[in-house]
Amino acid sequence: MEYKSISLKNIIEKIEKNEYILPNFQRGFVWDLDKQKKLIASFLVKIPIGSTLLLEGKRNDFSARPLCEINEIKFNDDFPCVYILDGQQRLSTLKNCFFNLYANNNWKLVLEKLFDKLRVRWFLKVDNEFFGYDKLKFNRGKLESTEPQKLLDYIIPKKISSKKDTDKWWHPENDKNYKEFRNKAAAENQIPLFEVFKEEGLHKKILQQIANKRVLDIKQDIENKKANIEDFLDVDEMDTPQDIEIKWNIYAADWANSVSNYLSSLLDSKIPYVELPSKEIGRAAAIFEEINKGGLALSTYDLLVAKTAKHMNGVLTDYILKSFEKDFDIKQFNSDFMWKPSCMLSGKANELSKKFQDIFLNAIAILIYGKIKGTIKSLKKEDLYQKEILEIDGQTIVDNLDEILKAIKRAYAFLQFKLGIVSEKNIRYVYMILPIIYLLSFDEIWNDSKKLDLLEAWYWSSFFSGEFRESQDDKFIKSLQMLYVLLEIDEYKELLKDKEENEISKQEKLKDWFNEEEKKYDFNKMLNRVLESEDYSDLNTLLNPNECPKAMEDAVLQYCLSKEPKDFRIENPLTLTAYYAACKSDETNQNEKCKKYKLEIHHIIPLGNNKKIGESTKELRKSKNHMLNSPLNLAYISECANREISDLNVEIYLEQLGDKITDNCLTTERNFYKKRDDEDENDFYKRLLEKRYEKIKETIKYEIRELTK
Repeated sequence: MEYKSISLKNIIEKIEKNEYILPNFQRGFVWDLDKQKKLIASFLVKIPIGSTLLLEGKRNDFSARPLCEINEIKFNDDFPCVYILDGQQRLSTLKNCFFNLYANNNWKLVLEKLFDKLRVRWFLKVDNEFFGYDKLKFNRGKLESTEPQKLLDYIIPKKISSKKDTDKWWHPENDKNYKEFRNKAAAENQIPLFEVFKEEGLHKKILQQIANKRVLDIKQDIENKKANIEDFLDVDEMDTPQDIEIKWNIYAADWANSVSNYLSSLLDSKIPYVELPSKEIGRAAAIFEEINKGGLALSTYDLLVAKTAKHMNGVLTDYILKSFEKDFDIKQFNSDFMWKPSCMLSGKANELSKKFQDIFLNAIAILIYGKIKGTIKSLKKEDLYQKEILEIDGQTIVDNLDEILKAIKRAYAFLQFKLGIVSEKNIRYVYMILPIIYLLSFDEIWNDSKKLDLLEAWYWSSFFSGEFRESQDDKFIKSLQMLYVLLEIDEYKELLKDKEENEISKQEKLKDWFNEEEKKYDFNKMLNRVLESEDYSDLNTLLNPNECPKAMEDAVLQYCLSKEPKDFRIENPLTLTAYYAACKSDETNQNEKCKKYKLEIHHIIPLGNNKKIGESTKELRKSKNHMLNSPLNLAYISECANREISDLNVEIYLEQLGDKITDNCLTTERNFYKKRDDEDENDFYKRLLEKRYEKIKETIKYEIRELTK
């Protein structure tokens, strides 16, 4: 066994020559874009990304496949090679980021070979402080000391599709149009990271264009007396206009070259690895299996557990789990029973899920920085960064632990009883939960049904309009400020009172904080975007499962469940709720031996109706391209109902269910579900799904208006 290191550039070169390959027992590429982005951010600031494990061998030792690709590659030789046993996700991400996979190839053929999650090109926005854009002064040391999380908003993924966006400048279909590519990228201040691998890649020319453009802006500021030339150039009385222009050119080129050189240096970054000798080839699969059973690096939550240990009796995790097992009063939701918050948890026995850990850490930050130590006025998105959370002393966390947990429990109850969310694992956007946690920490909101209604209206209007699809940390702060004004928290009213006592006009009351009129939540404006957000929640996107975000599937299912619909059973249907599904999921219907409250996702138009000879329903379910896998064709029903309906024709069973289907936003128009003579199958399905889209949109908008009255 040898311990070595190798540059990323050398790794990519070896991958391209099939000297580094993946053995057939490796899983596919599974990292989502968030994980890929976090790795790229770490790599950009030169944080070590961990070691990889390699195994010497020959190309006929295993069936194998190239990095990033789905299909096996056939070798007819026994040339020496190296098998990647551990590190596929990281190396695939970095290769896809810094190397143009589509160069000198038919891009469609390349795209077909790639894993879905790697069908993306990565760009870097450089118009920010980390690259010294404002004064065109790049500070390498500042960037290398930056937390990776702070760069996330500037790392831009652009998805590559074989059918969609082929006319966009960044799509490989248009790679030969170098001039347009360069001009458009420069206009958006975005550097194509996949060009960095080439010594004379387009990224250098784009950086120069960005620098030239910025110099023009600086000159304009100097002309308008907003800046001084001495802040940028070393000039003296003897300089002619031509001399100064030369200095500006050098100034711009210095910045472009500095950033370009830094990006190029990333390819020389050393990645440590352990290389096993070829005699270990027989144990390769066993070694790989053991690696993937290994432990994880300590997380922020793990460090927090250690930090609080000396301030409390016992372990933080045990305390939280016991707290969530205690009965919790939820009279706010017209419930005559005590609720156990633990039924919202999704972690394994005696463990807290990663999602809960993230929510808990953020709750600590927003409540301690935004409430306990100050007001919402002082809360910044940076307070949610790992460094800031770990700077809170352990005693402060322990002193406020019960209040923090109470706020999370209230939020979880709100999610389950008002929003149809069965478990924390069904939470799509963690940042959308943070305003709810913060606001429900105030008794005045928790005990006010009208304010709870307004909070629900905000959630649905934001979710269905795609408000949190990107830049979630910024959207969280903005939404929290607006809700703070909208709900008129006592603390906010006290601030107004103080301003009034000082006889400051209404227009100036919040000028030093945030403008009340500008920040107030405009539900009418949001209503216009509900189920109309392009590439997210509009009809065309929902009808195309391959392009539709998973968040919209969750949104449709959860919204309909929040309306507590009747189950799809003809005789004595139960009312379905997120609470029953979470807390009573093991209750069995003895006669049918099925779990009556366990929810399953049902295809309203059964997939079995559309099977071809030799094709299975399971295969259709996996087909993201099939219209019947649209969120508009999905509903929660019980396990018992799913068995009863199975693959019954949609016209037959929906007509028998009658008005029991209305809470699932399905029309009860007579003969609507009958195929017309002039329709083919696709037209029939599209008509049904479009009708449900209109019903969902109409119902949501009506409910939001009612909630905000």
